[in-house]
Amino acid sequence: MSVSAMPTAFGAAMICDLALTSLVSQDLESYSGGPAVTASASVRILRAGTVQDQPAGSYVTQNTATEWIETACKNSSVGDAYEVRLDQISKVGDGTFTGTLATWQTINTTRTWTLAVTSTFDESGVWTGTLRVRRIGDAGSEVSASVSLTILIEVL
Repeated sequence: MSVSAMPTAFGAAMICDLALTSLVSQDLESYSGGPAVTASASVRILRAGTVQDQPAGSYVTQNTATEWIETACKNSSVGDAYEVRLDQISKVGDGTFTGTLATWQTINTTRTWTLAVTSTFDESGVWTGTLRVRRIGDAGSEVSASVSLTILIEVL
C-alpha cells in the first residue's frame, strides 16, 4: 500500500510504502534462587522509521523488514506525519504490561510497549496483539502486524 509521505527538501511529495512484519520479543531468564528476578520483553516504534524489539536487555533492529516505512522515506522526523496503535489480543500468565493500548498516538516520539514478570519461582507470561501504523487520520493507509511478547523465568 502506498501513501504520500512528507515533502522532500525540494518540495515534491514522495510516495512511500508503509509496511510491517510480525514482531516477536522474548526474554528467557534462568537463576539459582535468591531475590526475585525480573524478565521483560518489549517492542518499540521510533520516530525515524524503525521498529525494534528487546530480546534480552538491549533494543535491536532485526533487519529492514522491521522498518515501518521504506528506507528511502526515512528521516529523523518522518513519524510526525504518522500514528501508531497497539491492540491486545490475549494475555496468558502473570506479568505486567506497560504502554498505551487501543489509542492512536502520533509517532513524534518513541512509543514503547513492555511485558514484565518478576518472580522467585518458575513463571511465564505471553502477550499478543496487533500493531497498526497509518498516516494521521487516514484509515485507508493503515498497515498492521502481529506482536508477541514472551517471558520465561526458570529456577535452576
